[in-house]
Amino acid sequence: MLKLIWVPKKYKNFSISEIVEEAETILKECREHEKRNAKLYADLMIMQNRIANLTEEQARHNLSVLIPWLESQFPSLKEMEV
Repeated sequence: MLKLIWVPKKYKNFSISEIVEEAETILKECREHEKRNAKLYADLMIMQNRIANLTEEQARHNLSVLIPWLESQFPSLKEMEV
């Protein structure tokens, strides 16, 4: 059975390859933003440790908890190169 659907004018001459390319670009930008946000979050935790005047051992413990949590929240961090 053939169904007719209404397509807005701006999509009349659309190209699947353009849509895919745009989606890939957006996904790449999202991954970059995710990495930047994760780095900012980690930097904030380090600053909090310094402000709280924690001992090195306490700060190390905080980071040992934070790093696995960051990796679970931001899976792309595991792919990130230093």
